Amino acid sequence: MSMGYSEASTEMLEGTPNFARRRSDQSGFLEVSADFNADGKTDEARILVNPAKGDLRVVAVIQSATKIDTYVLKTLPISALPTLGISLAPAGIYEADCAPCAVKPVLTSRPGIMIFEIDGKAQLETHPSDDTDDGFESFPTKPK
Repeated sequence: MSMGYSEASTEMLEGTPNFARRRSDQSGFLEVSADFNADGKTDEARILVNPAKGDLRVVAVIQSATKIDTYVLKTLPISALPTLGISLAPAGIYEADCAPCAVKPVLTSRPGIMIFEIDGKAQLETHPSDDTDDGFESFPTKPK
């Protein structure tokens, strides 16, 4: 994704309050790779920043045999970067963290992306079907 966006890096976050915790993850909780749509190809999720616009985006890139789809999963002010992270959400059962949620718990059959505030709220993003034209579904969840 261009248009002034670049990948967030741990160097950008050096000296921030959560930096020591970021070092516990190989990517600094800034990128995830997995087969999100179960087609046998590795897909990517990244946190991208645009200092000129003052925002950041969590994006997922799904690669199929015939195309590449980019999904913007979340947009936030760039000031959220020091407390924001992403990690792999393995297939499994997740407890929904919202009163009106119709689905409790959330069962996933494939890996997804956990977008989270360090020591705070979390949101599960999962690609629900084998149809590569389907987007991601979001569920507020309790951090694992």
